[in-house]
Amino acid sequence: MQLFFLISGYLLVQSADRRRWAPFLAGRAVRILPCYWVALCAAAWMLGRPLVPAGADEVLDYLASVFALGHLRPYGLYRFDSLFVSWTLTIEWTWYLGLPLLAWAAARSGRPVRFWCAAAIAAAVLSHLWVMAAQAGRLDGVYAEPFRRITPDPAALEALRVAFVTVAAPAQWTYFLIGALMRVAQDRVASIPVWAAVLVALVLLGDPARTAALSGTDPTVATGIGLAGLFVLALRVPAGARWLLPLHRVGDLSYPLYLLHVPVTMAIVQRVAPGPMRTALVCLGVTVAAALMHRFVELPTRAAGARLARRGPRAIIDVPTNPRGDR
Repeated sequence: MQLFFLISGYLLVQSADRRRWAPFLAGRAVRILPCYWVALCAAAWMLGRPLVPAGADEVLDYLASVFALGHLRPYGLYRFDSLFVSWTLTIEWTWYLGLPLLAWAAARSGRPVRFWCAAAIAAAVLSHLWVMAAQAGRLDGVYAEPFRRITPDPAALEALRVAFVTVAAPAQWTYFLIGALMRVAQDRVASIPVWAAVLVALVLLGDPARTAALSGTDPTVATGIGLAGLFVLALRVPAGARWLLPLHRVGDLSYPLYLLHVPVTMAIVQRVAPGPMRTALVCLGVTVAAALMHRFVELPTRAAGARLARRGPRAIIDVPTNPRGDR
């Protein structure tokens, strides 16, 4: 999951606008929410989960779920999330809200690379302190009441702490900012020797449990550095390589695949007996559902979002346009 946050930081830093924050945020909303709404409705129908609140006491939780902010309302995520990945969109929203301010400050600083480097270091310190405090139970009071509303089981409460506090947005911002720094300093990143990138990736990603144990936190900042090494290797691959064409197609479907893979898989598993046929149906069902969403929902809304994002006068950071979209 952290790799996707790093990629988001890398790609979206070019989309923010210095003078018109509203078009940037509106563009992200148009890009993210329509597919999310369609997937949420389809998943609720497939899995027989609630789609509307049962009473007035669930309205705020429901609205948080509708706007992909369920990770801020644990009971709402528990009650209305039929996708089981919605929590990551809440974390993405914090990045969308913070990025324009950071990009504006970077432009005003006159030294954007140094600014983003300092921001990444500050985020790493914040993330480390947040995870340490969460693991020690010092942040349990944040969601104590919603957790009790979900379950009184102490064992389940520990799992809820990890799901809603330990991996909350402050723990993830390091990955966004590492990605943004790699984009802004792409010329310097391109000069990193391949052997160094491989070494960093192997040491820090080869044994995640050991890395987390050494750092004392999970998620850990070391994982972000290891992913950066892996990302450096990916950037060395020629964009026009023929063997990348199938991956490009998968990339086109990545957001619908991400939203739909869990509910479609669960719906098929509930209805089909184990065996090769079920495996084939899962692969086919997820792919077809994602392709339909891409064609009839994502492409039209992506075009609308791109028009909104272009309304600002110019980008905050002068970087090349990403030819494959804004994600």
